[in-house]
Amino acid sequence: MEIRLSGSLRRLRQEKKVTQEALARHLGISTQAVGKWERGESYPDIGLLPELALYFGVSVDELLDVGPARIDKLLADCREESLRLLRTGDTEGNIALWERTCERLPEDSRALCGLVSALANYRVWPIPVPEAERIVHLAKRLLELSGDVNEKTIAIQTLCIVYTSLGDREQALKYADMGGELNATRLELRAFALEGEDGVRENQRYILELVRRAAQAAVNIASKGVLSLREQLEAVTFGIRLMELLFSDGNAGFYAGELSWRWLTAALLRLRMGDGEEALRALEKCADWAEASVCAVGRLTAPMVDRLEYSPETVTKNASGNACDWRLRELASPNFDVLREREDFREILRRLEEHAELK
Repeated sequence: MEIRLSGSLRRLRQEKKVTQEALARHLGISTQAVGKWERGESYPDIGLLPELALYFGVSVDELLDVGPARIDKLLADCREESLRLLRTGDTEGNIALWERTCERLPEDSRALCGLVSALANYRVWPIPVPEAERIVHLAKRLLELSGDVNEKTIAIQTLCIVYTSLGDREQALKYADMGGELNATRLELRAFALEGEDGVRENQRYILELVRRAAQAAVNIASKGVLSLREQLEAVTFGIRLMELLFSDGNAGFYAGELSWRWLTAALLRLRMGDGEEALRALEKCADWAEASVCAVGRLTAPMVDRLEYSPETVTKNASGNACDWRLRELASPNFDVLREREDFREILRRLEEHAELK
């Protein structure tokens, strides 16, 4: 980390109402030397730092302006920049940002957690082995270094996911078993403890997370390779119904993108079952929700989530473009060639292109 002795030395001397001459006499050096330190033209010998810190009643870190307040500010600036990058889907830029921050703060678990999260936000599945092995190394180090519950949770979750990608079920389950149970989670306990409007809002947040996770679990069931196509479709449809029940008025806000993707999954299953007509109906719903995600407002309005809102400025993504761009890329797959000459399929593409960000 950059050392900024000159400014802190001048500030401390002025606060103590000490002249350069008086400080020089105390240290047994020339006034010119103190002046050079304060102008940043030179630095004191390392042996003088403890004596300088003791004279001003501060730590050596504070004297060198690398104390906790400056580190906190550096990390706050980094998080703000990270959010800016992820709003545009710049995952590579986000990784580079946290790489630099870890170089400056090699022993700070907050910086390491930022890097682990950035690397784990991978767009390719399974994760390429060299990248996966690096993430495992860093996540294990975070688990050892950090005393923060949230950082440890991120490390555990990352290790479970990456080991699953590597096909190492034993290690994946080892870290899965280190996670918390569904009961007594932070969200559940806060929902129980808070009263009034705060209590309502926290319970709505809890319901939202439970529904989203249940919908994802339904997709996971379909992906395990043991269900028939019809059973897979039933699982995916169950997740869709859960989310559409929660957002009963059609305003799913940011989460409309998730519904769009789930309808795309249902369409693919319909095609595999040889049902092109129902696949098109699913794709129409897919396009509906993709368009809704682009036009989403900040406040949710359905009865069970009407105390919740999100700021578009805080929404992050791991790829450029919006949900319409992503659906267009996915519909370019050969999986949909059987529908490509259909006019209703072309109309779906036109709708998505109209709202796509990357034109």
